[in-house]
Amino acid sequence: MKLDFLLKRGEFAPILRRFFINTLFDSTFMQIGIIIGSALFVAGTYMGRLGRKNPYLKGLRMVLFGAAAFVIGFAIQKLI
Repeated sequence: MKLDFLLKRGEFAPILRRFFINTLFDSTFMQIGIIIGSALFVAGTYMGRLGRKNPYLKGLRMVLFGAAAFVIGFAIQKLI
């Protein structure tokens, strides 16, 4: 019951990061990643519902493509 309440209000990411990472710098980037991934998943789910496809697979696909784009962009930036 309490976990569901935290998930609905968006307070799960700040609590989750305190269990795994102790430094403020690393935990901030982990929280940013969780929020961006959640936003991509919600956008993909919405697109899946509009297109009459499986919304969860579309959401997962959107998150994976977003992560791949980040990794490719980061690699290119490191090479330059």
